[in-house]
Amino acid sequence: MIGAACDRTLEGAHPLNENVSQTTISPMWRTDTYWFDVAVATSFLMLGHLFFGRFSEYQSRWRRLLKSVLSVALIVGTSALLGRRWMWVVVGAMCLGVLLIHGWWLPKKGVNGWTAEPRERYFALLGLDASGKRQRPAP
Repeated sequence: MIGAACDRTLEGAHPLNENVSQTTISPMWRTDTYWFDVAVATSFLMLGHLFFGRFSEYQSRWRRLLKSVLSVALIVGTSALLGRRWMWVVVGAMCLGVLLIHGWWLPKKGVNGWTAEPRERYFALLGLDASGKRQRPAP
């Protein structure tokens, strides 16, 4: 069998057939690895950038990349240090924060939570000028 050295054998009876004593799972399909956690984190980041990317157009690329790297590190680090259940708590808290900001707070302030329009009002909430640049304090 190709990749037999990488297969993990689980001892015990098969739940549907008591005659089957071993079940092998290819490492590629296991969900108890850190690579699965990375896939979960990057999937949520991809969806966030896809649907809410217009909210961070004013940020430089290095800041957006740093935010992505720190988010993946937070999720995978939580999984490694505290376990998978706490990782899902962190993911849920992040999703709840996004829902609160984009679904409640921004519309309450008069900004569309999906499109960041009107842009002037959105930029004013962030303390930016009309072009999306940081306002410099007057000397």
